[in-house]
This record gives sequence, C-alpha cells and structure tokens, in this order.
Amino acid sequence: MTDYPDHMKFLSFLQVPNFPSYHWSITSGWEWARYLAQVEKDDLKEKIANARFLALSLDEVTAIDNTSWICMRIYMVNDHIRHSYLLGIKNMRENSTAENIYWLILNDLKKSGMDHLMIAKKLVCVGEDGASIMKGQSNGLCVKLQLSTSPYMLNIHCMAHRMNLAFKIVSKFPSVSKVEDLVRETHAYFSRSPKQYLEFQQFADGVTDGKKLLKDVDTRWISLNGLAQRLFSEFKSLVGLMYENRYNVDKTQNLLY
Repeated sequence: MTDYPDHMKFLSFLQVPNFPSYHWSITSGWEWARYLAQVEKDDLKEKIANARFLALSLDEVTAIDNTSWICMRIYMVNDHIRHSYLLGIKNMRENSTAENIYWLILNDLKKSGMDHLMIAKKLVCVGEDGASIMKGQSNGLCVKLQLSTSPYMLNIHCMAHRMNLAFKIVSKFPSVSKVEDLVRETHAYFSRSPKQYLEFQQFADGVTDGKKLLKDVDTRWISLNGLAQRLFSEFKSLVGLMYENRYNVDKTQNLLY
C-alpha cells in the first residue's frame, strides 16, 4: 500500500481515465482501500436487506504471532445460486470464549444493517469447525445464538473439518501410514541434497517428467492425495536412481525395501 504513490508516473504515462493529478501522498493507497471497503460494505448491506434467508460460517485460527482471529462469511441464495461474502475478520483481543465470539458476531451483523428481529427471521444456519467452544451443548456459541438471537437456526459441523478428523483416524491404519512415511522420507532424501536432486532430474530425462516431489504440509488438509500422485508419477525414475545408489547411500536401502 505504501508503494501506491510511486505508481503516479506510470499511471500517468498509461493515460488512465479519470486519473487524479493531486492529493498523492504516502497514505493514498490506504485511503483508496478505505473508500473501496466502504463501497463493499454498503453493497453487502443492500444484499442482506434483500435476501430472504442467510447462513453464516465461522472459522477461528491462530496466526504465527499467536494471536487469535475469527473469520466470518455470509451466504445467501439468489436465482438458485449460492453467493458468499466476507462479513469480517476479527482479532480476538480477549479470551476466545463463546461469549466473546457471540458479541463479535452480533456486532458485525448489526453493522451490516440487521437488527434483532431481522437476525431471528433470516439467520437459518451457522457452520462451524466442531470445537467445543462452538458446538458445546451447554455453553457453546451455537446454543447461545439459538437461545438469544436466532431460535430457528440450524447448527452444522463443517464437512471439511469432519473429513479431516476422519482422515486423521484413517491415517493410523498401517497401509495409509506407510504411504505417508514413504512420501515424507522420499521428499526429504532428494530435497536436502541438491546433488541428489540434480541426479534425479538427469535420470528422469526420457523416463518420467522429472517433476519436483511435493512436501507434506501439516496446515494443508488431506494433502496426501496430491503428494502420492506425484510420487507414483515419478516412481520409475525414483526407484531406478535409488537402485543405482543402493550401495553408496544407506538411506536408499530403507526406501527401496
């Protein structure tokens, strides 16, 4: 955003229509973003006012600086097509309790032009990650919303989170855990040595595509499928190269057998 004023000469050279020639400063980018955000907010208010029903999805995350944030999205259907809009991303400055999240949601809904009656009539569904703070039967967020704000609201456990939980159980099976270990160890074998990776690319020429092996990232849900597909697509080259080095590098013995 601070680089925005530096584009003045470039935009002027391109003869951009309605290009402003005054009031350029180091804050120009932020001012432009603030006005654009206000237009988006006004547009969302109009869409919410015209919508018959609304759904809300919530996802709480922890940033790398250990601050807690909650992402809120609004969903509505128009002409049998579901549309998704960002309601807000809020920093949980206080403790991440159901009570605090409840008031964050309520305040953002009110800022979007909804009063208590409109929320009770239109908010029919809330999707969440299944954590106890969201789904607790006594003091969970969804219970508070149903009792205090939206009595007809349905509470839905996010299917992506449920699938991820199911996959964690499946990954304990020996057949799946062996594939996971093979993917990680093979990637580590070639990624930690530029020499071995170069040998792999040279060996793969004319045999396979020689594409780089993918790394298993814990923050990516159910990432094993793409990793395993890449491993098997390069399987001939990997096995061939490791077979040639079976007496030179101890690690190849474990990977081969």
